[in-house]
Amino acid sequence: MESLKSELIKKIISVSDEVLLRKISAILKDEESDFWNELTENQKKEIEVGLAQAERGETVSWDDFLSKVS
Repeated sequence: MESLKSELIKKIISVSDEVLLRKISAILKDEESDFWNELTENQKKEIEVGLAQAERGETVSWDDFLSKVS
């Protein structure tokens, strides 16, 4: 893993194409972003409600769910 990082660093340092550098930067920024920060407040609230329900044991089996929606 470390040798791969070293090789990438060497290659990035030698790149002079600004478009390529911007693409690399965008890829790295995407890797850093947390999906939670991209959710709306309503989506976050719904997820939190669902997690609380699951913690209280308020769940439905997959088979029960399928029988209700079919």
